[in-house]
Amino acid sequence: MEYLDRTIREMNKKFGENISEKQIATIIRGEYFIRDYLVDKKLGSDFRKSFFGAVPAPARIDETNWRILNTIANNARMGTVEIGKKVGISADAAADRIKKMEKTGVIRHYNFVPNESIYPFLHYKVLIGFRNSSEQRENDLVEYCMANPNIVYIVKALGPWEFEMDLEVVNAEQFREIMRNMKSRFHDIIKDYSTLHIYQVHKYNFCPSVQA
Repeated sequence: MEYLDRTIREMNKKFGENISEKQIATIIRGEYFIRDYLVDKKLGSDFRKSFFGAVPAPARIDETNWRILNTIANNARMGTVEIGKKVGISADAAADRIKKMEKTGVIRHYNFVPNESIYPFLHYKVLIGFRNSSEQRENDLVEYCMANPNIVYIVKALGPWEFEMDLEVVNAEQFREIMRNMKSRFHDIIKDYSTLHIYQVHKYNFCPSVQA
């Protein structure tokens, strides 16, 4: 929290006059889904999902593993030889550490971020507020998102909205059709929602280096 507070203060100092409003939401749980709309066959919900979020017993990570994670976060396609050179260990040691972090769940998934300016699909983010929701109906919504090949990311959040999802679609009409279908199925728990059209992602890193 101290690091977050320091970061927000620094942002306000540099860009405060350009920011009219701020909203902060904490991620409780999230899922990345494989983009099976890019292939001919449906891969299935069990293959698509990749959980991230808070866990009851965080893993202990030494400095070397942190450096490996920071390196992979910036380029997940980097080979173990180059990772080893950057971290200061052998390629075999780097590969062994990565495998252990994958096995223990520290590394859950590798995800690519498309170049929105040339990617032939439209990217929308939807922020959803709930009413009269129950655990069962929220699970139903998660299953619906998991089964839809154009929904690639969902988050259960604590903040001004309770749920968010990212969609990648061929055109605006396909997006509207998905939203009409979802609102029809979940009209009992969806209070309201806001839509953002993502034109470009400037920075995307789930394991940034933390400056003391």
